[in-house]
Amino acid sequence: MLKIDEISENLYIGESGLWIAQTIDEISYPSDGNELCAEIEDSSFWFKHRNKAILSVMNNFSPRGAIFDIGGGNGYVAKGLMEAGFDCVLVEPGREGARKALERGVENVVCATLESADFYPGALSNVGLFDVVEHIEDDGAFLSRIKKLMPPGGRLYATVPAYNLLWSSEDVHAGHFRRYTIDSIPKVFRKYLIESIASQIPSSTDFRNRLTRAKRFLQAGSLPREKRYTRWMSNFDWQAKEQLYTKRFFDEVAKHDSVQFIGKYFNENPRYSILDATLLTDIQTYLPGDLLVKVDIASMAVSLEARSPFLDHKLMEFAASLPDNLKIKRREGKYLLKKIASRLVPKEVIYRQKMGFAVPISHWFRGEMSGFVEEHLLSEKAVERDLFNAKHIRRLIAEHKANKQDNSWKLWNLLILELWFQKFID
Repeated sequence: MLKIDEISENLYIGESGLWIAQTIDEISYPSDGNELCAEIEDSSFWFKHRNKAILSVMNNFSPRGAIFDIGGGNGYVAKGLMEAGFDCVLVEPGREGARKALERGVENVVCATLESADFYPGALSNVGLFDVVEHIEDDGAFLSRIKKLMPPGGRLYATVPAYNLLWSSEDVHAGHFRRYTIDSIPKVFRKYLIESIASQIPSSTDFRNRLTRAKRFLQAGSLPREKRYTRWMSNFDWQAKEQLYTKRFFDEVAKHDSVQFIGKYFNENPRYSILDATLLTDIQTYLPGDLLVKVDIASMAVSLEARSPFLDHKLMEFAASLPDNLKIKRREGKYLLKKIASRLVPKEVIYRQKMGFAVPISHWFRGEMSGFVEEHLLSEKAVERDLFNAKHIRRLIAEHKANKQDNSWKLWNLLILELWFQKFID
């Protein structure tokens, strides 16, 4: 049983049964807002449909522990969650709304703003923001505060008003600062929640460490989708390039964004899901520019003719036509292919962890190849090109050799480029 007095020192219980803050801050919501909503909530299709949508999401992404319904008004959502079997705490700054929520049967009602409630960090196991964020002038700061009040693994559920074309005097009266779009809502949530989480994950000296990969994934997750893909597929982000490039070279290339090369495929059709856009980009870039050429070079070197049967154009067209849930299902990639192959191949083979063909360059660059890397990347000829900051390259090498940071792929990229210069340019 959740005890409110164990998660805040700034709340006391009043005679009515409400938990009340010592002081309540001003909010952007009309004084008669809760009263007007109370008149229509029980009979309104919109309120009923929103509750169904919220419950559907929560049944698929179940909360662990109580849900704190922040700015929950008269408790219509909170009561619905309780009736569905979820523990719920309503946090509502309006005294009239909080009182109506108690009358409705919501058991834990806190009459306070998020700030005046002064909950302990990590106290809010799960948070619901149902048509709330649009009332907050600085939505980013608000979401950052929410994040600090949630524990690792807590879930955030939110609904927001959409479509700027629907903006009207009703939005003004309701105290809305904005409406959101399908693009803007992920941006603000990614920026102020995901980046904050990523910054708390410690760095590792192992490039393939799960935490390192998770941190990199989350850092990319705060970006628009084409930049997210580019960041995940790259070894140098824009900040790393600024440190690496000499001033002359940076000034020359600063006006060019390498994301544009990816973006033209990613944004070819705005109706594509992020999965289909990613697959299209892979087909146009990663396959012909990396994987296929490697196989061709390696196989031809030993006089082998290699073929890729899954690239048969009819099979690819069929695969492209499949819905997303048959390509990836519950984070299982190649879902349909594996289901079919399980008739012929043992399941322990099909579903075992992927085994790549990575070479141990991290180990090599700290041992037998460390001298080779320095000899080429810091050679007089390489420095004279005036492309890369020699001091920064020395730092990358030193950090890697001292096992302070795994810079192997950055050094590999630079080394291959230098060897290419030596063979084809010099």
